[in-house]
Amino acid sequence: MYLPTPNPIQSDHLLLMKQQQQRQRQRQQRQPLITMKRKKKSVCFFGVVFVKPYEKASSQEAVDIWYTDEDMALFKKEGRDMTVSYRNLTTSTTHNNTKKDDNEKDNKDLSMYRGFEYGSIRRQKHKIVANRCVLYAQRQGMTARHIASVYRKANGWFTDVAFLQAVHDCIELYDDTNNNSNGSGTVNKNNKGPPPQQEMMRMTTTLPSVAAMIPPRLFPFAMKSALALRKTTTGNKRTTSTPTTTTNNIVTSIDDQKRRKRQRRALFLLK
Repeated sequence: MYLPTPNPIQSDHLLLMKQQQQRQRQRQQRQPLITMKRKKKSVCFFGVVFVKPYEKASSQEAVDIWYTDEDMALFKKEGRDMTVSYRNLTTSTTHNNTKKDDNEKDNKDLSMYRGFEYGSIRRQKHKIVANRCVLYAQRQGMTARHIASVYRKANGWFTDVAFLQAVHDCIELYDDTNNNSNGSGTVNKNNKGPPPQQEMMRMTTTLPSVAAMIPPRLFPFAMKSALALRKTTTGNKRTTSTPTTTTNNIVTSIDDQKRRKRQRRALFLLK
């Protein structure tokens, strides 16, 4: 009996069809897992808003409520006076650090200057050095990552000062709340430890004050950057101070005067 020889092209075509059908069945089995309907999320606002009725203020009452320009100028002047007073007090306490009673009195006086610690000469000097580190690193062509590491190292002392100030604020706050609660007559009988006031006083005596925080010694890069930028500022000052024309006719702007004042202050702090 004669059997026809199978065509290789036809057999390959059948094999491809079988593989395609098998892939289609597998795809249909996985289809519900892949194409799951996701809920569309949307934000909508409620149409009706209930507002508590209030009495509108007149124009005269608005003027009386808000601070005027004269009040803001007075606040700024009082802030500058407090900063100068704190600076003088801190410099006097650092030079006259002899008696224990005087130190306790000075610490009580310095506690009244909460928020004006930035005005001390130590912090201003350290801030100038930290900023000069960043400027010098940028002029040297360092990358952003290296500049950030330099700035982080230069400002590490400020982080410690801020943490210490936060601890003092927390102790003062909880000390006031404990005094108020004990004044009301409520006593916790289950507490077998020391009273909260004694614990707070013990913590305040062991912790140093913010004014007593001394900045660390400058690392070599900070000293190099401070000296380099100091030379450039003094060089620019010498070149600009040479008389070329009559100085009586030169009118300096307010920005230039402020900039020169800041430069003189920075040079005074870095001496």
